[in-house]
Amino acid sequence: MSVKTIYSFFLSVLVVVSLSCAYFNTFYNAEQYFAKAEQARLEKMGENLPASAIDAYAKVIEKSNRVLEKYPNTKYRIRALLLIGMSRFHRQEYRLAVNIFKQLYQEGNAHEQSEATYWLALCKWKLGKPQPALDDLHGLLEATDDDQFRSKIYLSIAEINLDLNNDREALNSLEKAAGFTRERSEKGQIYYRLSELAFARKDYPRALMAYKNVLKNSSSKKRIEEANLQIVRVYRLMGDFKTASNRIKNMLVDESFSAIYGDLELELAKMYFIQELNDNAVTRLESITLDYPKTPTSAEAYYLLGEYMLLTDWDLENARKYHAQVSKESRTSPFAKSSQKRIKEIDQYLSAEEQAQNLREQLENMVAALLDTSATDTVDTEPIDISKIEGDIAAALYSLSELEAFHFERGDLAMDHLTEIINDYPNSVLRPKAMFTLSYLLEENDDSLKADRYQRQILSEYPKSDFADYIRNKKNLAVEESASARLLRKAEQLWYMDPLSALNNYKTILKGDSTSESSARAAYFLAYQYDRLYQEPDSALKYYEWLLKYQPESEQGRSAKKQIDFLQSLLVATQADTGDTLR
Repeated sequence: MSVKTIYSFFLSVLVVVSLSCAYFNTFYNAEQYFAKAEQARLEKMGENLPASAIDAYAKVIEKSNRVLEKYPNTKYRIRALLLIGMSRFHRQEYRLAVNIFKQLYQEGNAHEQSEATYWLALCKWKLGKPQPALDDLHGLLEATDDDQFRSKIYLSIAEINLDLNNDREALNSLEKAAGFTRERSEKGQIYYRLSELAFARKDYPRALMAYKNVLKNSSSKKRIEEANLQIVRVYRLMGDFKTASNRIKNMLVDESFSAIYGDLELELAKMYFIQELNDNAVTRLESITLDYPKTPTSAEAYYLLGEYMLLTDWDLENARKYHAQVSKESRTSPFAKSSQKRIKEIDQYLSAEEQAQNLREQLENMVAALLDTSATDTVDTEPIDISKIEGDIAAALYSLSELEAFHFERGDLAMDHLTEIINDYPNSVLRPKAMFTLSYLLEENDDSLKADRYQRQILSEYPKSDFADYIRNKKNLAVEESASARLLRKAEQLWYMDPLSALNNYKTILKGDSTSESSARAAYFLAYQYDRLYQEPDSALKYYEWLLKYQPESEQGRSAKKQIDFLQSLLVATQADTGDTLR
């Protein structure tokens, strides 16, 4: 053999080897990118797919397609098709994925056909056919004896059931998936999903089991810290304070848990509150605010201090101070919005309390002046409108009672204020509402006799009101359509045929009724039509002010408040321009 022939032979071998290495490296890179994408996806399981995973799956598709185009008969063909199909699926390109998996089913062996059937079932789910998908997956379970494949199927069954809000089925499937898998990291991921779902459903024994398995199977430091913290929370929620406390004390002397020291101390404070060791709890929370400043932990500590001052000590000043500190400690705290709401409620309460006190003093002075006028028999004194002051006091008291009963857990104070409205301000438009709310609170306190007394009083004194209608419906009493409701229905029917007669009907409702929903709707309709259709702002203002006087807390009354300032400013501007009152 000549030197030239030998050289040509070795050159040919070198080319073949180089080409083989090239396509092997291309496919190897596709596998590497897929592993990278899967790791990113699993770390964010249950959340949106990270951008890094989306890009990695795109590279998998690109490199696998390159292998198939250049080497269609490669031994990696089936694996390449599977990688492309799975990547398409995770990128939410479901119809493209279906075509790939159908091709895989046609070309593959029995095992590969099962894999294709599995992914086709998932595509059915994502394309809006969850039940057929579940049927296919359960069929695969019966046909396979591969535990790892079973684990994957059960995990997907759990995902579909979660999507269908079948939490119980999802929990059972997750537990089976964890039991079948042999891969430690995957087992840890599945138990983590199981623990979070069980905790959210308050299935604490199952959550505890799952969190302990997360500790056994997870290698992530963050996941281990989180599982340990959740185990403490589960013990607290189950009432096992001794076990929870011992675990916390052991972790507080272990430097490896330093990242969650603050959260562990928060758990101790919460347990002190539950055991009514309030002084210990407050001391612990105050130390947390000093030791872990400007963190979500200190923000939660300030929130708990604010709630304690509000709901237990009834110290509004300090409650407001602590709640104001929450967003300063951490703007991203989940308690920031709740604290801002608390601050608003406290401010509303203090304002209503001050208003009620000032109005009471004003009323006393007015009554004193009226008595003095009677005694001196003076004839030139301006008339005193006591009823308006009394109505304003009732409104302030009702605001206080709403906050006390439904926001501050102080029903006794609320009932005192409602009773004051009923007994001391009988002409207030809020009196029937106060009776109704008081009867509700009495029923909540299992005082049905007193509640029934107020309900009968509503039926007797305010038979046309919406409160009376509600009581009649609740007690299955004969319900007759009120005169206001009949007039309103008639007016609504007349409006498009005879607007003038319809308007008269709306006005008639207001003459005989100021408490029902029908009257509120009638007043708002009149105000709106005079405002927008007839463009008579003075007439519109009259009916908006009627709503503000008689039904300020109704939906229509709240809308009226926004219109009154605008119309008043419009009237003032028009009078300045023309010198006349706008007709």
